[in-house]
Amino acid sequence: MAYTSAFTMFDSTSDNSSTFTSNAFLIQDFDKMSASVDTQDTGASRWTFQVCNEDGRGASLTTWFTYVTVTARGVTSALTAGPRWLRCLRSSLDSTGIVYLTGRQTR
Repeated sequence: MAYTSAFTMFDSTSDNSSTFTSNAFLIQDFDKMSASVDTQDTGASRWTFQVCNEDGRGASLTTWFTYVTVTARGVTSALTAGPRWLRCLRSSLDSTGIVYLTGRQTR
């Protein structure tokens, strides 16, 4: 049986406008993933996705590695399955951007 999950890593609300690092999302069970970036800004954008394979959660995760960087708006990037945790970083220029994460588990 397959399951699909969708998450909003960043949204465009004022509560999120000063947040530059998303929460960590547990992705270890996903076979397929994609991230979609949507921003209203016409200037340069830079969205960095990082992964971590540590046990634990939240603030206890300390070793992050750059996984992929997206520099264009409206881009959907296929992500390779395998890491345990995923988070997204954005610059202050992208405070109104939205990032969606979709994962599919078929096991």
